[in-house]
Amino acid sequence: MRPFLILIILSGAWLSHAQPAANVWEADLSTDERHPCLMFGPEDVPAIKDRLARKPYSAWWGGVQGSGNMVSEAFTWLMTGDAEKAEAVRRNLLRAYPSGYHCSCGVASPLQGCAEAYDMIYHYEGLTPEDHRVIRAKLAAACERMYLSALESSSGQHPGNQRTRGICALGTAALVLRGYEDAEHTPEQWLQRALDGIRQEANLTFWRDDGMFIEGPAYSSFTLSIMVPFARYYAEATGNWLFDYPRLENALLYLVHITQPDGVCAAIGTTNSGNMVNSLRLCIGAGDARVQALCRWAIEEWGSLGGGGVRDLGLFDDSIEPSTSGFRTTRFFPVSQEAHIRSDWSRNAVALWFKGKDPWLARTHRVYSHGDVGSFVLHAYGELLAVDAGYDHWVSYDLYPPELHNTLLVDGVGPVNETPGLLENALDAGFVQSGDIQSEYAGIAHRRSFVMIDGEYAIITDDITADDLHDYAWQIHTPVTRDSGTVEIDGNRAYWTGFDPRSDTVGTVTLDAVWAGPVEVEPMEKSRWQPFSSSPKTGSYDNWALVARQRATDTRYATVLYPTPSGGEQPTIETPPVEGARCITVSNGATRDTILALEGASASQGKVATTARTCVVRERNGELEWFVLSAPGTLDYGGQRVIEVSEAETGFVAMRAMSRPVNAEGPARVFAAGPEGMTVALDGIDGVAQAFLAAAGEAN
Repeated sequence: MRPFLILIILSGAWLSHAQPAANVWEADLSTDERHPCLMFGPEDVPAIKDRLARKPYSAWWGGVQGSGNMVSEAFTWLMTGDAEKAEAVRRNLLRAYPSGYHCSCGVASPLQGCAEAYDMIYHYEGLTPEDHRVIRAKLAAACERMYLSALESSSGQHPGNQRTRGICALGTAALVLRGYEDAEHTPEQWLQRALDGIRQEANLTFWRDDGMFIEGPAYSSFTLSIMVPFARYYAEATGNWLFDYPRLENALLYLVHITQPDGVCAAIGTTNSGNMVNSLRLCIGAGDARVQALCRWAIEEWGSLGGGGVRDLGLFDDSIEPSTSGFRTTRFFPVSQEAHIRSDWSRNAVALWFKGKDPWLARTHRVYSHGDVGSFVLHAYGELLAVDAGYDHWVSYDLYPPELHNTLLVDGVGPVNETPGLLENALDAGFVQSGDIQSEYAGIAHRRSFVMIDGEYAIITDDITADDLHDYAWQIHTPVTRDSGTVEIDGNRAYWTGFDPRSDTVGTVTLDAVWAGPVEVEPMEKSRWQPFSSSPKTGSYDNWALVARQRATDTRYATVLYPTPSGGEQPTIETPPVEGARCITVSNGATRDTILALEGASASQGKVATTARTCVVRERNGELEWFVLSAPGTLDYGGQRVIEVSEAETGFVAMRAMSRPVNAEGPARVFAAGPEGMTVALDGIDGVAQAFLAAAGEAN
């Protein structure tokens, strides 16, 4: 069999989204008022009344009718004619202070709520001309204040969630008061200021281009709770959907991908654990139908369609069927330097999140940045198995240090909040997903490689280069609290079960953690993990954590993390001594995986021989099924050359060999890491280099 050459090319960020229409950000607001105008128009009221009798709206309607919230009372009057509700809203609006307790963050809810309530009771006969004048003047005064100050930074109106929430409320009020003339600026100018503020780079940049919000998913959801309603109202008025803008659309998709199969977002980076996908509910009814279908699927699978409010009654579109079609279960975030991988979209998925760090974030907003480059979270079959510290920066700052994350310490020192980590060589070949996090700190160069194997388990290899002798500590934090369970250690391996922090319940899924020797595995003295709570002030769990120690200069780690559900077949995991490499074999039924992390020029185990830095080979019934290797290097199987990757190139390469015998020439399907996480699939042996170059060129 002839060897063939694969060229791996990495380049700048590549995004597939089309640019938005220019008029999305240009206010064009008539002065003709009609009410209601936000969630629906006057002509839609009969249809809204009809929908209250069917699910899911009927369940939401009961809660709205019994609510004392001003917007709920206004909606109830509009639907039923209940004058007591309207009168209560009138009184509240007359004494309301829609400017809020401070400028931007504090004005968001009162200004938006007052505008929504006024829009719905506008035609209430109990509102006198003087009432209208007073209420409108209050709203206008709040709008003028926001217009003049919202883009200035001070307490309560910094860029990020504070500014965005305030200016979105300004935009909502502008749509309601579009005919107002007794202010220095017009409602169209207020609306334009809101659009300019959202798009302002100092503000919008809190969402990275690929959707990660630097303040964390919890704050992204908090921001969207005001922003998405405004976007829907703006779409109703103009036809422009702000979330067609690529960065904002990616913000929605990020929240889907960061969500664990149990419905709680993965607490990696700057975030608390909590359900974030419910904030996507009002996205169902505008924009790309595929994104709407994915949002609905995420809410129904991981969130809840229960508890809907007035906005949902007016805006939710139940004709959108839940679907994940067109969205891969793996997504790489080349700007945010994160990878989100799951075996499938179900609640029983095996899911892995790992992260580096955006260099921009590392050197700017360090308050939103932990010492966590290379950290990861593992979730499988509905349970957490490896956890990250969480987030409580506005309470204590004490979850930041690297010892509270799944990172590598060097002489007790780890990455800090300004340490960048670059995601490289991202690959999604379907049967295997992989990527590297490249970083430098504490006098070492560190490459950490993550490989998800056929949706079953994770492999983590570490390549450490140093000039001096160091004590290395490979850390993993379990979700098992010290007062609820134990972690068993047996030489170079450990075992523990999952945990559900929402109910403080020890789980039934078992995780086998195995390190190729020589390492010393021992428990860490202490750990902290932010529990599932809406408020980090509730404190943290004191949970079990482990460390695998080595003392060396240049060295490797090879680690297998294998989750097994209750009643599942336990694999046989062995660490045979291999000259020139750290080796782990995983056998389960008819399959056997061989993992080689080279410390020399080459190594072999059984039929497998390689010169690649890291190589994983799966055999089924004693025959090669597939492989993945980290280029450059070669792979021989049974004494025959399978693949050769040029010494000048780097990246992951994977191939499923089932399509043809190993010793025959003919079609093969090869997957190679492409530009910034794009996976290029190649067919055939002859001309592979040219085919890959052409495909990569098209992507850029």
